[in-house]
Amino acid sequence: CNLTIRRGSQDGLSIVGAADGDKKRIQSILQETWESADDWFY
Repeated sequence: CNLTIRRGSQDGLSIVGAADGDKKRIQSILQETWESADDWFY
């Protein structure tokens, strides 16, 4: 499996090389990580 996550416009990300179901799961993981990032610093 070859997966690429690229920075896109408007601070978005582009996921290339994954099946649609995998893309949605990866997007979910990245969204959860992004939303919890503030907790890491407090």
